[in-house]
Parts: sequence; C-alpha cells; structure tokens
Amino acid sequence: MLAPPGTPPGATLYLPGNIAELGPWDPGKPAMTDRGNGIGEATITVPDGTDIQYKYTRGSWETVEEWGSITGTNNRSVTVDGGITRTMLVDDTSTAWDDPGVPDTHLAIQYWRDPLVVSASAAGSAVTVRFQRDIQPARADYSGSVTVTGPSGPVAGAAGEPTPGTLLWTPSATLAPGSYTVTVTGVSSTGPAGVPMREPYVTTVTVP
Repeated sequence: MLAPPGTPPGATLYLPGNIAELGPWDPGKPAMTDRGNGIGEATITVPDGTDIQYKYTRGSWETVEEWGSITGTNNRSVTVDGGITRTMLVDDTSTAWDDPGVPDTHLAIQYWRDPLVVSASAAGSAVTVRFQRDIQPARADYSGSVTVTGPSGPVAGAAGEPTPGTLLWTPSATLAPGSYTVTVTGVSSTGPAGVPMREPYVTTVTVP
C-alpha cells in the first residue's frame, strides 16, 4: 500500500476488512508495518479461495481512504490464490489513477476522507495552502481558517479558495521578509460525507 502526499508523518495505517484477521471491520485493526517512503505492509494467513473486502485507514472511519470508486460501502476486494508457493502479493501502490483500464481496487490511495495539507508557501502578497483534495469551510465561511503569526504577533488578513483545494490567505499589508507561523483549521472535505480536519495544521513559512 502507498499512502498519499500529506499523510501525517508517523501516522499508523490500518487494514480493516470483512474477515476476522482484518478486524473484522474495525478501523483500528490490524496495524500495518511502515516500510518507509509511504509504503505500508501487512501479512495475514488465510485459506485459498477466501474472498476479502478491505480498505485502508489511519485508525477511524473519519480518516478512511475515500476517492474514485472507493467510497461509502464500496470496498477494495481480492480473492486469495496462493498458487504453488502458497503466497500472494496484493500490490496497491500504482498511481495510475487516470488510466481507465486500471481498477481503483488495486491502486495506491489517492485521498483520505479528511482533508490534509500537502504544502504551504509564502510571498509578501499571500500565503498559499494546498490540500490533497477539494475542500469546503467547516463553518459558515473561511474566516479564521488560516491564521498567520509573525515576530510581532498575529498578522491581519483574510482567506479564500480561489481554486478547488487551495486556500489563499491575503494579508492586509505586504508581509515583510522573515519567518511566519501558519495555522490552518476549520476546513472540511466536500460533499455529504465530508468531515473536518482532525487537528489544526501548523507550519513555518518564510517570506524571502
């Protein structure tokens, strides 16, 4: 399994599914082994012919993968066939999301259900925050969703979403060169199944 960009460093990933070895359907079981570079791995022993349905999570249904056809009650699936070696590798690491000939059930995770920040950058005229996926305000609007603090304290400004999945915070006055702390909160994923950010995202950006 390959986790998407923006997955929190050190996050434990899980593999819940429809059989006892995978929970069953407990979003916090079983934990996967971190192999580095976003790769997670789990090994189970089951009879040949077992039909398995499963998804990947970060420990809850609010942090389950949700993208493409892997939404709601639509799951990944595989039928176990160990062959002569009695082993089977399920490789969910391909990022060919735009290839119509490759089913979503065996591609890497594209997005999690909750919105995660992929990057934040700054210039004197704005702070740009990019998410994995499209977003919407968790409250009435994006007021207070992005706060910026400089050496002299909080900086006045306002945030908006000029393009899907991107917040642009514009300061009331041009930011002077230096380091600023950016906090992002109050943002939800879109649609009826949308959930808010699990915790504020905090980072430091530098205005050249």
